[in-house]
Amino acid sequence: MEKKILIFNYFVKKVADKEKELLDLQDDRAALLAVIFSHAYVQHRHATGCSSEALYMADPKTAEELFILLCSNAENHGDHLMKLFNFRRVPLYEYGNSKDDMSDKDLATYLSNELYPACRNGIDKEIYGALIPNKTSEELDDILRHIIPSYARNVGVAELELPAPCTATEMIDRAWNRMMEHKGFVELLSPRNKHNYFRHSNIYDCYAGHISTMLDQNA
Repeated sequence: MEKKILIFNYFVKKVADKEKELLDLQDDRAALLAVIFSHAYVQHRHATGCSSEALYMADPKTAEELFILLCSNAENHGDHLMKLFNFRRVPLYEYGNSKDDMSDKDLATYLSNELYPACRNGIDKEIYGALIPNKTSEELDDILRHIIPSYARNVGVAELELPAPCTATEMIDRAWNRMMEHKGFVELLSPRNKHNYFRHSNIYDCYAGHISTMLDQNA
């Protein structure tokens, strides 16, 4: 496995371990899914008023967004972690509008195809049940039937392959320890805080204004 993927796995493992703690999970695969799992209430406007709908989603991009935040923190403290990756400017399309975003093509492919593959053979009800607790089996089935197919993901690995300790893992450790001191970042790990009621990423908003600076610094 390519070294930068192993380094990224090291970060994902730290997030998954924190999710396991925050959500009181017993299953490591559920903790891995929790990294990208989101529970939002989407607002709908009608002629007679507004209503809200519970939306459950697992978006692989969320893991990359969290990593971009960590890379930004590392850069601000003199650790050039992002230089080990190939982040480029990409468009983000929302409601017919285009915004700037950034992505490493190899990370995005790995996330969507290997770590969090699409549910071609059905959703893993057991790990989703751990993240959507206090539901009967019938209620959980109904929820899972209504997840948008592109946001229905399984965990494609039994265990993450990790790198040997190195300069990159040390940079991740330093940035992670700093970020754990910020309540706002820890709150972003909650399924209810990853997206707002327009299904927009709150994590993206944390780095959106710094995309050009980050890309220029690591050109």
